[in-house]
Amino acid sequence: MSDAFTLGLGYEVVTCCKRDCLQSFAMTTAFKKARHADKRTFWCPNGHPQHFTSETIEERLQKNVAALQTRIGYRDAEISQLRNSRAGVERRLRATRGVVTRMRRKGETV
Repeated sequence: MSDAFTLGLGYEVVTCCKRDCLQSFAMTTAFKKARHADKRTFWCPNGHPQHFTSETIEERLQKNVAALQTRIGYRDAEISQLRNSRAGVERRLRATRGVVTRMRRKGETV
């Protein structure tokens, strides 16, 4: 189904999805929004059953927000892990520097 155009009176023109029908008909904007939301069946003037399978803009945006929040969570966890790893590497580096300093003071070669 595709929207051909929107009438200024609160009606939208929809085309039947059946190949041999392709009947254009008007439905109220409220009815169309309701069918988009509940995915229930409605019929074209020639009696062909049909329903909206595509997501509404709100549903798509909610999925995008959820996906982005998940990605942010993964990134936060990754950042936390890298900070912990970096802290460990810095501790090992300080320990190695301490060993090198002690060896130099004793006169040993490194």
